[in-house]
Amino acid sequence: MYSCTTLFILNSLVEWYQCTFVCYRDMGLNLFGRHIVLNILVQTRTVDGLLMLIEKERQGDAVDRTLLKSLLRMLSDLQIYQDAFETK
Repeated sequence: MYSCTTLFILNSLVEWYQCTFVCYRDMGLNLFGRHIVLNILVQTRTVDGLLMLIEKERQGDAVDRTLLKSLLRMLSDLQIYQDAFETK
């Protein structure tokens, strides 16, 4: 069995890891958004590609749904989904 001290240390390590990971993830997402996705050319190509994939799926073609979900989640996480996607 684990002692209270061991459980406390494990809990502390998990909390530290989660905080560090979230901080780095948020920082990376912010940098990615600022330098890549907010570039109007990249944003336009990304949204046009998404719309093309959606249109292909509606026509019955097989598309990579995981890729679609991932790209839509990226736009949402960057808080540009509405501006970049819904206006087209």
